[in-house]
Amino acid sequence: NRAAFMLDPSDPERYFSDPISNTDTVYVVALSTNIPARLPEFSEVADRVMPLAQSNAVEEAFYQAVKSAGEKVRASVAVGKSFKEAVDALTLHLNISTTRPFTVYEARMQEYYGDESNRVEYAGVLAPAVMNKDAGDVLDPVQIEDGALLVQVAARIPGNLSEMDAIKGGILRELDRSMASLLSTDWSEHVLKL
Repeated sequence: NRAAFMLDPSDPERYFSDPISNTDTVYVVALSTNIPARLPEFSEVADRVMPLAQSNAVEEAFYQAVKSAGEKVRASVAVGKSFKEAVDALTLHLNISTTRPFTVYEARMQEYYGDESNRVEYAGVLAPAVMNKDAGDVLDPVQIEDGALLVQVAARIPGNLSEMDAIKGGILRELDRSMASLLSTDWSEHVLKL
């Protein structure tokens, strides 16, 4: 693309590109026709853009409705209602569920390694959202692939710092091994290209 945009039809030396090499081929791009840039009339693109615009509008309306619902739930909980009572008062027929307690480590194991043992649904999006929250906090809506979650932190047990000190060395060694593996792979691929 960059080579094509650098072509100049009025310059006999620049109407064709410098050689562009690929793994086993060399290309030279020459300018034969130049179609000036323009903004198309709406009628030309309406069939393609209207479905996208409608989809975006529906998504935005959904998010605004969820955001409003979240604010109402937060306000109700602040005056003493339970999370379930606050959600039920919305009359939106939402599903209410409670996850089992989970750790950030478990969430990352599920997300990065596909560890499905003892799976906590949505742990990958919940962990970062609740990490700095306290028990009782109602979060802003958490977007997921097919909707959104209204979340209240029922309980939060901070990690034990003395345990962290005990495993810190192992974590750092694992990070070093991981980085060394990545660098070795990159180096090998570079050497094989030479």
